[in-house]
Amino acid sequence: MEIIINDLRSFLNDVPEHHTFWFANGIRVKNLEELANILEKIEDHIFYHHVNDAKNDLSNWIRDCIGDMILVEAINPIKSKKEIAVKVKERVKELRSNKKSKKPAAPSIAAKKKPVKTPAKKRS
Repeated sequence: MEIIINDLRSFLNDVPEHHTFWFANGIRVKNLEELANILEKIEDHIFYHHVNDAKNDLSNWIRDCIGDMILVEAINPIKSKKEIAVKVKERVKELRSNKKSKKPAAPSIAAKKKPVKTPAKKRS
């Protein structure tokens, strides 16, 4: 059984004000498209304050506030500003095209087949 996630575009929405990502220089982003645009312009030392061998604040923010686990898995191991920017832009483009994603799911109780009652045979 598979579940189709129809509302992937919600990953493009703004997060609530209290969940915006604050870069060390005071720049804030509230969605993936803004993140992609800022990554092209932000200074390297600001980027490396958030993404380095010890941590990946961008990946954590996407996981905790956006919820896009596909993008998290794609950027978590990356330490390059340019590479992360490319991955984020690609994901935004994919989400905008409203592609559907499938993932396996455990069958629910409601999905289990119920026994079918058959009418009793008539005696002749």
